[in-house]
Amino acid sequence: MARCGNQGRTGGALRRELSAQLRRRGMELSLQWVPRDQNTEADALTNEEFGAFDPAKRVAIDLSRVSWCILPRLTRVAQELYGQIQAVKASGAPPKAAGQEASHARRTRKGLRQRDPW
Repeated sequence: MARCGNQGRTGGALRRELSAQLRRRGMELSLQWVPRDQNTEADALTNEEFGAFDPAKRVAIDLSRVSWCILPRLTRVAQELYGQIQAVKASGAPPKAAGQEASHARRTRKGLRQRDPW
């Protein structure tokens, strides 16, 4: 499923789940962006304006009964990461980027001009 629409955290996770659900069923979904003024119905749904839609056609889904593919794992990993971030913030220590120690060593090493001047 190609990248489309708002790339917010929740939307991205739901698109990944949708993609996994479709893959599980051997199906594909092709999406393309349409300007807002050419798709007023979808824009109304996004803004939770349901007045123009027939309530009889609405499909009720019990999310507790859905057989999720990847959403529970994504949620668990996100919660673990959030906990780690909170622990670093609480410790008051600045976060270290991957490989930060090696880059620090390179900066403190003398350059060739200082080590072996001609």
